[in-house]
Formats: sequence, C-alpha cells, structure tokens
Amino acid sequence: MNDWMPAVDAYRNAVVTGNSGAVAAHLSDDVVVETNFGRAEGADAALALLRPAALRLTEEIKSAVNGALGNQTPMLIGYTDERGEIHLSFRGTIQARSDEQLALWAREPEGGLPRNIAVRPNVTLFYHDPASRTTYSFYGRARIEADPAARAAIYADSPARERQMDFRQRGVAIVVDLDRVEGRGPGGRVLMVR
Repeated sequence: MNDWMPAVDAYRNAVVTGNSGAVAAHLSDDVVVETNFGRAEGADAALALLRPAALRLTEEIKSAVNGALGNQTPMLIGYTDERGEIHLSFRGTIQARSDEQLALWAREPEGGLPRNIAVRPNVTLFYHDPASRTTYSFYGRARIEADPAARAAIYADSPARERQMDFRQRGVAIVVDLDRVEGRGPGGRVLMVR
C-alpha cells in the first residue's frame, strides 16, 4: 500500500463528513488540492475547503433560487410518503424566504407534499443550472405556514404564471427551515450547516 493512501482516505472522509480534524495531520505545508469545489494551496487552504460555514444563504444563492423558473431551471423537491417511498417533483414557486429558509406555494392543499410533511417534515430541494455549472442541494424541515400575512407574501412572491394556476389562492404556503446547503456555485464550493 502507498504511504499517501491514509492521507487520501482521511481527506475523502473529511469531504463526506465535513470533519476536517483527522486530515490535518496528513497535510504538508506545500500541499496542493484540486477538486471540483476549487483549488487550494497549502494546508490551511486545503482544510478551509472542508470546513462548513454557518448557514446563511448568500445573495448569489437567493438569486439562483428566485430566478429558477424564469431561467428554465425549475427546482426539485423530494419528500417521503407513508410507505417510505421518495417522491420528486418540480416546483415553480420555490423562493428564498430568509437567510435560513426557502418557501413555496403548493396549489393542492391535499396533495402529496402538504399531506406528507405534516408527519415526515424532512425534505431535500435541488437546483441545477448546467449553463453556469451551478448545483445546490438544500436539506431541511418543511411545514405548512399558518400565518395569513406570511402565506399571502409567499403566494405574492411566486411567479405570475404559477399564481394564475391558483388564482383563487386555494393552495397552501410551505416554509422549509434549512439545516444544510451544499454544492457549487460561481463563487466555488458551498457547504453550510445550521
């Protein structure tokens, strides 16, 4: 076995878990790391590629999410049903609600997503724009928004063509409290944890 294999294994484990402690002992001061998340020269820079930041959606991420439908890159949301099956659906109303939340309007209040998040709130949302090589995965807990003012704001912030499909506003507003965001944007690697 090569002497460098433990270092590679430690780095790969740190990429997956976000725990960079074990890899530090394997890095020399002149290490160069090139990944799809970026290039790092030196031990400190290589470790910085592995460390998660505090979860706070950047303007770049918010802009991508809010412009997804208009950009022809509608987002996916995944949730789990009562049989444990995972469902994926494109949603045109996904929007950045705050620095730590996404939201969306679901036209069918008795549909699969609203019905299932009441019991199984964990969801995953996915954004991908091949033109800019941008990919974000959002992990969080979804809930129906009961506050009338917040509900109205989520509906109002949805794209016009989506609002027209529920002009009587019979649907429900859903808020996703984010726990983790990962991926890659124009600014490089994204790894944020609440």
